[in-house]
Amino acid sequence: MEVTQNSLPRSMRYARTGVNAVEAESTLRRWDSVNGSSNFSPTGANEIRIKISAGNAFLDGNKSYLYFKVTGATNAFFVDGHAGSFFDRITIESNGQLLERLDRYALYSNLKKFYCNGENREINKSNAQGGGGSLVWQAGAAHVAQEIVEVSLSSLGEAVASGNSKVFCIELESGLLKNHHEKAIPMGASELDLVLRLKQNNGAIVAAAADAPTWVIDTPRFYAPCYQILNGDVLSAYREMMSQQGILIGGDTCKTYINSIPNGASDGQVVQINDRSLSCKALVSILRLGTADSQKQTYSNTGFQLGDGVGSVTRFEYKINGESYPRGGINTTLDPNGRDIGRAYEEAVKAMARHGEEYAHTSVTQNQFAGESLNTYTAAAPISNLVTKGIMAVDLKKFSDDSLRMVGLNTAQNSSPNVLEITKTLMGAGDKEITTFALVEAFWSVSATGTWSVAI
Repeated sequence: MEVTQNSLPRSMRYARTGVNAVEAESTLRRWDSVNGSSNFSPTGANEIRIKISAGNAFLDGNKSYLYFKVTGATNAFFVDGHAGSFFDRITIESNGQLLERLDRYALYSNLKKFYCNGENREINKSNAQGGGGSLVWQAGAAHVAQEIVEVSLSSLGEAVASGNSKVFCIELESGLLKNHHEKAIPMGASELDLVLRLKQNNGAIVAAAADAPTWVIDTPRFYAPCYQILNGDVLSAYREMMSQQGILIGGDTCKTYINSIPNGASDGQVVQINDRSLSCKALVSILRLGTADSQKQTYSNTGFQLGDGVGSVTRFEYKINGESYPRGGINTTLDPNGRDIGRAYEEAVKAMARHGEEYAHTSVTQNQFAGESLNTYTAAAPISNLVTKGIMAVDLKKFSDDSLRMVGLNTAQNSSPNVLEITKTLMGAGDKEITTFALVEAFWSVSATGTWSVAI
């Protein structure tokens, strides 16, 4: 048998070494807002605009972050999950062309934080679907059930005292900046306009119902590493490629659809979605109280409900072009006696998986997914790790392979309606809001002249 390098164990492949990087230099650059630098607030100047251009350098969006200072007044409050909660909408534009729009950004960013950034995916999946043990903390030596506490990610974020300030640095959940193959924003591309619209005061934070905290944002800045290539041959090849075909960047983004349904019992309540995308990879629907964003005591950005302690969703089914997704729909039972959430959890963690992955690295536990009614903060009992995290979702990907694109369902090929059908029991008073995120592939192009365009 012929022995080759591939026949050897990795520990013996001494001939495999790294190659020298192309000659280059890199620096961390900063872009400030162009419409002021202080006192941005939900009731005043509620929009931040930052113009971003790397000029003769390449911008590494995958390592970029937004920097800003939040100052509180009147009463103390907590960040609702993550500092992305201060922003209701984020858009990226170029020369008047809309490249990416993320509506309900506070909700979307927290959905990603809880479903895509966990380190215990297999443990939580086994617990939620197979009845396996969860991560726990036990107080005391005695094996008493009451002393065992589940370890899970808290919905209660950073505390901000009255008159105090905190500085946050957050990555933006942008498919253009954090694209599939970590491609840099190309040298010579037209300037990007990053526009951040603030969320209403009570919708961004968590505080006691009796308090009336307010907040403002100062010194918003965008940071990103930019590198310049110093090798003339490489630059010449790059310019030739740009002149002949331009550049294509693929990434995952979302479209947002918002509906309202009554609280009464229903059998097949229809929620209109009607997404039209070239590659829709998943649909994810979040049920919340209709007034969640106006109530400071509600975990409005981190509380995702399948039940509210009065009633619950018992079945859901997406219908696209007359076809059922997933086939036959999904039944759910949240009560511990007869609990049935395995299929719903399976679709959720597949739907939220990052590009090229089969399952999301979720931190959501069984008790969070099937939980009911623990979505209100009280100082006496801030049970923040039991805030509900149940979602309705369907995975529409054909393949989980990071070398492939257009792996989702083409919902733009016809004009047939797309709907979500929900069966639920009578829930607590008040209409419910359903926010559906269509997780889709977007394809951004940069022409030879540096002009941006997008297909989605």
